[in-house]
Amino acid sequence: LTLQIKVRTFPAVTLLMDLLRMFSAALVMGIVLWFIIKPVGANSGLGALLRIAFGTVSGAIIYFGALTLLKVPEARYWRTLTRGLVPLRPAPPSDELTRQDD
Repeated sequence: LTLQIKVRTFPAVTLLMDLLRMFSAALVMGIVLWFIIKPVGANSGLGALLRIAFGTVSGAIIYFGALTLLKVPEARYWRTLTRGLVPLRPAPPSDELTRQDD
């Protein structure tokens, strides 16, 4: 808030609300992960590696989903960045790509 006094256009309240949403998403992710990784893997060896890998992937998905549900602006940015990486529809056959209507 001190920065908002010095720089009048600094959106301190908006920034704090976004940080609160991110913290809430992290809290939800942590609670959900606590329950879903318990039955996966083991506490040592390859089972521990499996638990870490499963927890990392699951945590990223849960956190991003929570950010999206809480409408954090950065989540929208990452969705637009990754939109082309995971196709939601199958690609058309190659003959449809090259065919031209006369």
